[in-house]
Amino acid sequence: SIKKSCNCLVVVSHKMDNNSSKYISYLQKEANGIMDLIILYDCATCEITECNYPGFVFYFFNSKKLNSFFHGGNKQLPNPLIALLELMKVEKYDHYLLMESDVVFSGNFRSFLTAINEVNYDYIHVAKDKHGKTEAHWPINYIQNNPFKILYFSWSQLFYASFQFLTDIDNFIKNNDSIYYEF
Repeated sequence: SIKKSCNCLVVVSHKMDNNSSKYISYLQKEANGIMDLIILYDCATCEITECNYPGFVFYFFNSKKLNSFFHGGNKQLPNPLIALLELMKVEKYDHYLLMESDVVFSGNFRSFLTAINEVNYDYIHVAKDKHGKTEAHWPINYIQNNPFKILYFSWSQLFYASFQFLTDIDNFIKNNDSIYYEF
């Protein structure tokens, strides 16, 4: 890929149909001149040919072969942070804005990208608690012998992280397999 920006919008997806292509084209247009865009594509169940999608930059990974991609081995808890850590070893940016491909915005996405591109924080978590209480978040059910009286999960469909922060997480994960991207 040809790197144009210091920061990168990374869209995580496991399918690439006409609707996906249109949505990512929209995101790419909005990000143009602000951030590069890379599609972090899981080819485990649906392989695609990159040349069928001119203008898009892909980083392919296979979730079935990527160690610890499914948190605790549970197929219902995919952990795209693990794939992002692999991407950052190949494509180095100052910051990565990781976004799941099913996020829908109601405001001006370009203004959001402009604002977030101007800050130099190690980590920004963007989420909405649509369920309203800690017990409603289903990942809590997967924590065995939970020692915490109150544990809060927020849906992290979008987060912004610095290269240094991700490097520190990658180093931590080498000795600990307990980190999940919905921090």
